[in-house]
Amino acid sequence: MDANVRKRDIRVDALRAVCILLIILAHTGLKGADDTLFQLRTFDVPGMAICLGMSCELSSGGDRGYLNYVGRRFMRLIVPMWIFLTIYFAVYGTVVWINGESFFGGGRGAFEKVLWSYIPMSGIGYVWIIRIYFMISLMIPVLMCVKKIRGIFPRLIYLFLLFIMQNCLCRYCDTLEGTARTLFSSLVVMTIGYAIMALCGMWMVRQTVGDNVLMALMGVAFYVSYALVGGMGFLDMQNNKYPPNAYFLGYGLFIGAVIFIVSGMVLTGTDGVPARTTRWLSVHSMGLYYVHIVLLIFADRLMPDSGQWPVKYVTLLIGSVIVVWLMNLLIPLVKGMFCRADSNML
Repeated sequence: MDANVRKRDIRVDALRAVCILLIILAHTGLKGADDTLFQLRTFDVPGMAICLGMSCELSSGGDRGYLNYVGRRFMRLIVPMWIFLTIYFAVYGTVVWINGESFFGGGRGAFEKVLWSYIPMSGIGYVWIIRIYFMISLMIPVLMCVKKIRGIFPRLIYLFLLFIMQNCLCRYCDTLEGTARTLFSSLVVMTIGYAIMALCGMWMVRQTVGDNVLMALMGVAFYVSYALVGGMGFLDMQNNKYPPNAYFLGYGLFIGAVIFIVSGMVLTGTDGVPARTTRWLSVHSMGLYYVHIVLLIFADRLMPDSGQWPVKYVTLLIGSVIVVWLMNLLIPLVKGMFCRADSNML
């Protein structure tokens, strides 16, 4: 086992690998074909936020200042996103031109869709999470301060209060309308919600298994409470994702913690095919994410029926793996930009 492998935490890799596989699954038309499975996999984005916090905690020893960190996050997150969007719109524009289709409906609507994608506020809908992760990087000083809380029970109390605060923000957001609601939801409520998950990740990666079990129980307690008392039921996670409330985040925390704990028991200290595959998926999660979005341009046209989601998923996954593998083999510049092993985005 080489030195780079030993430095990686297989538990973080496992959670990130599962999440990227499920994010790709969510884009295959699964929602219209199997709503139960679509709801169950919604822990993927909270899981990625947990991984973000874990990666930040594990790399915090090399801190070189706040502005330096934000600058590196900008170069690692925003610049690759802009490059990806340029490639995406070029490919999409070529495909719709060949097929005689309009470019996002044409006119001002198309221009606004492209513009909002680059900001990114809405646009094509696939890059909003990049904004969230960059906004979380701006909150790192606050998270680094809060993470210093010692002891599992003080942490659970603090987490309880944060979840209550998040629900209050969601309720206030529901009272707003139009642009005010969009901005408050996108820039405040969603950022804080996923920052809470990143904070949990900072704690979990250093905690004992027993402490992480208690944190998982905290998550499932909020999820079950709102499912029963709040009348949301146990399969309404997607409707509570924008913005994420305590019900949605509690579910994400519970499943994320379970995967983190179990993978540590199963994969720690191993170097076989499962561990190597897990590490590869984790290391190249950003590349897989971007590539599968481009491939969706073709997959959605070749397999438009939602009932074809299993074939579409296998096709997207295999295609994305092959493209990313070729990128790493043939294009070192692209590899350095999209597929860095130290990627804290995904």
